[in-house]
Amino acid sequence: MGKAHVNHRVVIRDEDDNIVLDESCVSFAVAKPLYYQRRGELLAGETITLQHGARVIFKD
Repeated sequence: MGKAHVNHRVVIRDEDDNIVLDESCVSFAVAKPLYYQRRGELLAGETITLQHGARVIFKD
């Protein structure tokens, strides 16, 4: 059984843990700058994660 390809995701959740943005990226190199850009645009109570599929890499 080989490895399956999963995209990296930048996910923003509101204060109730509902997803308000879920952006898919083809690679970590594309997702990381997007994560830092979106992190600067968060509204009060929102959290952001950079994920590889379901696995959380960064969280703020």
